Amino acid sequence: MIVYLILISRANLPESVTFAYKRIRQRFRRGAQIVTADAEPSQDPASYPKNGTYADLLWWHLRIWGTRHDGSITERGKRWELKEFSGLVFGDATDADVLAKNLKYLRNWLGKGNPPGVSTAMEQIEQALFGNNPELERWKTDLRLAHESSRGRGNNKRTIDSSLAEPQSTTAGDKTVVLSSASYVLNQVIEKSHEWDTLQERAKSLAEQGEIERGREVFLASARSIGSIIDLYRTHLQLFGADAQREIDDMLDSAEKEDKDSLLPLIKAVQSIYREMVKVVMTLRP
Repeated sequence: MIVYLILISRANLPESVTFAYKRIRQRFRRGAQIVTADAEPSQDPASYPKNGTYADLLWWHLRIWGTRHDGSITERGKRWELKEFSGLVFGDATDADVLAKNLKYLRNWLGKGNPPGVSTAMEQIEQALFGNNPELERWKTDLRLAHESSRGRGNNKRTIDSSLAEPQSTTAGDKTVVLSSASYVLNQVIEKSHEWDTLQERAKSLAEQGEIERGREVFLASARSIGSIIDLYRTHLQLFGADAQREIDDMLDSAEKEDKDSLLPLIKAVQSIYREMVKVVMTLRP
């Protein structure tokens, strides 16, 4: 499947909308600095959606890794059943209507709606998943950061499913582990690219209708989609060959140094990430 990305040229949008290009470039520059500062190899499982939404992370902990307060970052635990987890967060419900309501809240947090808005619920979630286990502290922090970035309508979509679960055999170099990781990255690139397309079209349409400020807001929001793909690349470098890394890094460096307001180097980098993951998946798939 080919990913089509729409690049809106500066000439096609009013000045107040195209100003967003500089903001996006600054965002990637800051992101690159953060990655450089935290350069030590990640110990997270390959499928861990570190920069995902709150729904992505919570789903991963419940249904993929089986994160529990007495668990670890190297061995999967028993997957949570939603009813079981709901009981820990809300208390065991004997009334069917109450249970249904509690499960509805949980499904909202898992992508059907907003993340939890009540601090007590968040505390119960964190206690059930992480407890006071120092090994899981980093994952607790990631979940809190995702909660902040996923608030607001439409910001808490879940983009992963149980098919991305880590295989039972996790021997280093195991073919199924690499395939699972590459498939996850490829799936995310496709999903985020579609989001980019939709938001770019929406921004252009709003600008043409004279709704300049709303168009600018939508355009800025589209940076999240491209940013997520770049983050995926940086957190899954082990999947990319040395030549591919050099090619993509050169494009990202070009984007940072670009004098004019152009996103073309970033677009090319995203396309290269997609092509590389297609090659990996096609090579490993039985």
